[in-house]
Amino acid sequence: MLPRAEPLVLALVVGVALLHLATAGIPDVFDELPGQYATTAWEMVESGNWLVPTLEGVPRLQKPPLVYWLTAFSLRLLGHGEFAARLPTALALAGLMAVTWALASRLHGSRRAAISAVVLGTSFGTVGLGKLIMPEPFLALGIASTLYCVVRAVEKSAHAGRWACAAWVAAALACLSKGLHGLLLPAGIVLATAAIRPALWRSLRPLARPAGVGLFLALLLPWPLYIETQFPGYLRDNLVNEQVGHVLDTHFPRDSAPTPLAMLWLQHLAWWFPWALFAAPALLMRSRRVSHPAAALPVLWLLAIAAGVSLAGQRQDYYTMSAWPAFALLLGRAWDDEAEGRASAWALGLALAALAALGLAAAGLGLAVGAGGSSAGAASAPFEARNSIRGAVSGIASAQWAPLAPLLLPVGGGLFLGGAAGLALAARRRTRHWSWLPVALGTLPLLLAAMVGMQAVAPYFGLKSIGAALEAQGAATGLVVFDGPSHRASSLSFYTEAPLRWVHRAETEFATRSRGVGAERFVEEEEIVRRWRAGAPVWLVTEESHLPHWRGRLDGLPGEVVGRSGTRVLLTNRLAQDAAGEPGLSPRADDPGR
Repeated sequence: MLPRAEPLVLALVVGVALLHLATAGIPDVFDELPGQYATTAWEMVESGNWLVPTLEGVPRLQKPPLVYWLTAFSLRLLGHGEFAARLPTALALAGLMAVTWALASRLHGSRRAAISAVVLGTSFGTVGLGKLIMPEPFLALGIASTLYCVVRAVEKSAHAGRWACAAWVAAALACLSKGLHGLLLPAGIVLATAAIRPALWRSLRPLARPAGVGLFLALLLPWPLYIETQFPGYLRDNLVNEQVGHVLDTHFPRDSAPTPLAMLWLQHLAWWFPWALFAAPALLMRSRRVSHPAAALPVLWLLAIAAGVSLAGQRQDYYTMSAWPAFALLLGRAWDDEAEGRASAWALGLALAALAALGLAAAGLGLAVGAGGSSAGAASAPFEARNSIRGAVSGIASAQWAPLAPLLLPVGGGLFLGGAAGLALAARRRTRHWSWLPVALGTLPLLLAAMVGMQAVAPYFGLKSIGAALEAQGAATGLVVFDGPSHRASSLSFYTEAPLRWVHRAETEFATRSRGVGAERFVEEEEIVRRWRAGAPVWLVTEESHLPHWRGRLDGLPGEVVGRSGTRVLLTNRLAQDAAGEPGLSPRADDPGR
């Protein structure tokens, strides 16, 4: 059976990687991190300045430049658009699958390697977070690559020195993706592994050679040293305020609330779905395979990052992503063909049965919701209340989710068939180790449905439609203002050429705090009212729930809602200039958002 199955397994792994690449254009670019990275990269292309990242002309220096550079290169090569902006992230995910396969093959053999790569690529969180544009996939790839190179270096081959240098290069790229934890995390994992396997200490000596350290410093230092010459004090602020401050929760300004610890880990049931169901059989499995000297590395990898994220003061939903390959490596134990133990076999069967039951429940829910139709229900929460995974789901009105209910039918069907077919294979010892394959195939409808769902709710997380409205109205000739901090409208500048201003001054960016760079981009409400009253063209993007506030500030002056993205609306006085006396601040009758 193995020779016939190997091409199918390879095709599945490649197919999952290609799925991430082919769907890189979905969904629209969201606000917050995705918009910040996409817009900053596009400004690099337009300005030609690849050394100082800027967002609307304001230097953006919190994070290192590698993700900006890769995204900008893609945009320059392929042109402006979602696919080009997200392609480097998709390539990072495909690369992460490949490195996970390679690392598992060294530690556990080829069968576990294929399972680990598929588990990583088909987990719900890999698709969900992989559709955002942020440093985590690149950091995860850098850390995984560093650990793979270390494993190759300790195998006492003739090329140990080269692998040691490669490990330093990978660590430098990880640091250039997000910060110094691109070095500190893999270093801690390697040292912990050596601590429980003292025989490894001698094998780690090639890592201490000056050549590798020199390569690391040569790659890492030039950019921050250059930025220090342009913005004195940057190095201290970045190290103390940005990196240490996020760990100790002393970061100023406090631009995000930490995810509650219990919620952080409960969310992993969704991030690792459906594979989290198989954690018990993986833990219970007893293998007769001879262990690699670094076989404990995945466990310590997962524990190190889990502990670090749990202790971090400003932990976010996605901070554990760099440990997801370790979870995939460990989960492959559930299907170890060299293993023995009745408890693990029963646990595997129960997990497959649970998956099939969940599939039936999902399909039934889809039928029930579809038959019941949708009702108006409560209104969606403002954008700032949806700035977390929990808020993203609960903050959108049920009436907006209801049209997606039919997707539960193929999703439930795929999960049921995957679980049922896996259960049939698991019932026989000779085929038990193949029961993961139908599960993986059964996840594909779920992954596709997740992409469709993200695009359907994209207006609630990005401002593409408002950007299109601004372009259609020639808003570059007037004042365009977003009512809030810049990060909550970061996608808008990706979709419009109109220069953007923000209400009130933000202290987030170091260049603004230290030298006032970009201070002219922030305006007070009084200036907006003055221009509105004077008849100068003004476009204002605000939450619909905030319209009463502006209604009071503008004192009944003519204005019209001419665009909408989810709960946010575009208000202008431009059309009212040709229709004096028209009622102010009321949505148009033909506004599709009403």
